[in-house]
Parts: sequence; structure tokens; C-alpha cells
Amino acid sequence: MSAAQSTALALGWLGDRVNPIVVKEARQAVRSASVIVVLLLLLAILFVVTMVAVMYEQGNLAKGDRGTELFLTLNGVVMGLCLLFVPTYSAVRLSGERSGASADLMHVTTISPASIVWGKLAAAMMISMLFFSMAAPFLMLTYLFRGIDLVTVAFVVTLELFVCLAASQVGVFIASLPVSGLLRGLMGLIAVPFALYAIAGAGALLFMSGVSVTMLRGGGWWVVAVSVFLLLIGTGALFVLSVAACGPASSNRAWLPRAYFTACWAASLALAVFLAVVLKWNNATPSWYIACLVLGCAGMWIAVGERREIGQRIRARLPRSLPKRVLTFFFTSGPVSGLAWAGAIIALSSIAAHAMAWRNNPWGPDTHAVVTTALTSPLWVLVHGLLAVHIRDRWLKHRCGPETTVPIAVGLASAASLIPMIVAFAIWPQTWDRKPWLLVTNVAAPFFIDDVESLWHGFYAAAASACALLLTSWKWIAAQVRAFRPIETPIGASDDRG
Repeated sequence: MSAAQSTALALGWLGDRVNPIVVKEARQAVRSASVIVVLLLLLAILFVVTMVAVMYEQGNLAKGDRGTELFLTLNGVVMGLCLLFVPTYSAVRLSGERSGASADLMHVTTISPASIVWGKLAAAMMISMLFFSMAAPFLMLTYLFRGIDLVTVAFVVTLELFVCLAASQVGVFIASLPVSGLLRGLMGLIAVPFALYAIAGAGALLFMSGVSVTMLRGGGWWVVAVSVFLLLIGTGALFVLSVAACGPASSNRAWLPRAYFTACWAASLALAVFLAVVLKWNNATPSWYIACLVLGCAGMWIAVGERREIGQRIRARLPRSLPKRVLTFFFTSGPVSGLAWAGAIIALSSIAAHAMAWRNNPWGPDTHAVVTTALTSPLWVLVHGLLAVHIRDRWLKHRCGPETTVPIAVGLASAASLIPMIVAFAIWPQTWDRKPWLLVTNVAAPFFIDDVESLWHGFYAAAASACALLLTSWKWIAAQVRAFRPIETPIGASDDRG
């Protein structure tokens, strides 16, 4: 076999392994007029800004010290176009494929939802890298203006690529949601301020004073490492949620998100222990615990909006061994399984927070009381979620689908949190904020009430309400637990019983 034939076979093998969505999006991008126009606009702006800087220096570059300012300007232009154009372009492309006659192609194709989302994200990163490649000569030119070194330039650009990755994933996530185009557009507009904040944060990486990255010490590197770690975790979370949103309703869409968040919970626990015990960061344990409570609350509200019945294809793949089926139950779509998974995350987080409080006491003398009463928030979330299920199934009957459960739960939580304060303000306009009992039904009460006795009152009220609703919902819970068993004859198998 000749070298040409070997090369052709190798390229053919490599081509078969490339994600077809990446190939499709890359070809579309090089033919897109919008991408070409934005690239030419970027080139023109960078050229004009650099020429103005050179003319301002009047040719005396050797004595100049304006490299940091010029880099911040050029870098802001590149980041601004990347964070505003690339996520929008990716979201519009994916949104168009999930609406109209093209929506059915997402479910009949043999390409998995993970490959679709990954292909869209990879194509977005290719466009971002194209932007930075075009700007690279101008960014490197700032080294001649003094005040900045090439290592700092490369370091900042590398961090900005992580930011572009997160922004592109935000765009893909918004486009993958099964909502109307108007709501997707509103969510995109809400994300714009965060993009602008990321641009300012990228400039702050230079500390706004021309300090070289080579002067960072151990503490500074730990801050950068933790920030990148959290950014990647958030990007991964949006990725798995996008995959779940793109999957068909009959599939087990909860498996990947719950498995990912469980792994993140374990990794973040190890990181929190390391930061609290080894590095003596007093805020590590409270921050980790609050994040876990938020994760559990979000999991509960998402769970109550899922379909009650699981499909036959999911049941056909359930293990027949009881221990394995119990473990699988936590990672299978369904309201009760989702509530069980979120409850397990919250319970384990509370136990871990109590254990870390014995070694490190970040909350003060009432550490264990604060950890326990912080459970008031997830308990109220559980109460509002179960109330939303009762309202949907008993009062609204079959006029509303499962997707309306989450808006109903959010409305109940908002009413229980705001109405007591509004009424109290109308009655006692001068002293309403001095009555902690007004916040007892507030979902975020543990973060606003300083009185430990009032915290315990809120905890007892939330726990009693949750227990009462769980008892009244036992038939709803038992029906889903009983239905979680494998079918006798798998789909596609022959049945010879008659």
C-alpha cells in the first residue's frame, strides 16, 4: 500500500469519526454573510485603534508604557464581539432547527442529543478561536508598547477562551429550551448584562495596573484555579441540561443531569474540605452548603414538572435486581424520583456541613443551629412543589400539563414570600421590618433572619407543612414507586403466550 493510499485511509477514518454537526456548522459558518461581516468589522476596528495608538505615541515607542491600556482596548473589542455575536449566532442556528418542520428531525435522526449539543458548542468555539486568531497580531503588538509581557497576553487570552466557551454554552442552552421564540429572545436579552460583566472581568484580570501574571503568588493562582473550576462546572451543567432538553420526552432525560450533578457534588465537597481545613478559608463551608441547598431546591422544582408515567422503553431497561433498581430510581425521570434525588443531596450536604463545623466553625457559636435551620428553604420549596401538583391534578384536572407545575410552584413561593411583607408594610409602615415572624414563610428566610428563635419557628412550620403534604400525597407517591418495575416482555421481543 502506497503512502498516498495510507494517507487517504487515515483521513477517511478520521472523517468518519468527526462529529457531523461540527462539519455542517463549520461549512455553514464559512458561507455565512453575518460571520464574514463581523470578522471584517473586527479587523477594521482593531486596525483603526492600533493606528490611533501609534499616531498618539508619535513614533517614540521605546519610551512608551501604554501596552496595558492598548491591550485592554483591543481585548475589549474582541471579547465584546465574541460574547455578543457567537452565542447569538449559535442560538439562532439551533433555535431554527427546533421550530417548525425542522423540529421532528431532532427526534428521528440517529445522532444523539449529546452529539448535537457538542457539535453546536464545538462550532461556536471554532468561530471564537477564529476571532482571536485574527486579533492575535494586534494583541501581540501591544508588547512593543511596553507595560505588558507576552506571557500575560497568552494567559489572559486563554482564560477568555474559557469565558467564550461558557457564553456559547449559554446560547446553546437557551436555544435548546422547549419554549417559544419570544421567551428565548427575552432570556437572551437578560444574558447580555452578564456578557458585559464578563468583558469587564476579563479586563480586570490584568488588575488594571499592568501587573504581570508572572508576579502572581500562591494565593492568586488558587483564586484563578478555583474560578476556572467553577466556570467549567457551570458550563458542564448547562451542557447536560441542554442535552436533556434536546432529548425526546419518552427517553430518560434525567439520567445525565443527575449523574453529572452528583459527581459535581462529590468533587465540590472534596474541594470545600480542602479549602476549609488545609487553606483555612472560613467562607468555603458556608458557600458550599448554600450552593448545595440551591441545587437541591432547583432539583425539586424541576422534578415536580416532569411526567408522572415512565415510558415502556425506560421500563424495558430497568434492572431486575432490587438493589440496582433502587439505585436506578434516583437517576430516572419522574417527579418522585427527582424529589428523592434532591432530598438525598440536601440531606447528605447537611450531614457534611455539620461534620465540617466540628473542625471549622465559620458561623459562630450557633453553627449547628444555622446549618439545621437553613433547611427551611428546601422544605418550603418542597411544600410549594407538592401544592402545585395538588392544584394541577385536583383543581385544574387535565386542563394543564406537567409543564405548568413549575410556574404554579414559583407563583406560590412568590406569594408566600411577598404577601406577608406587603400586608405588614401597609399596616405598620414604620416598624414592619422589625418583625422577623413576617419572614417565616419566606423561601429565603434563613438568609435574612438573624434571630435564632425565629429561625427555629420557620423551620418547624416548614417541616410540619412538608410532612402534612407528604402524608396527603402518599397515593401519588406510592403509585409511581409501584410503577417503577421492569416489564415482563421487553419491547421488540416476541411473545409466544398465545
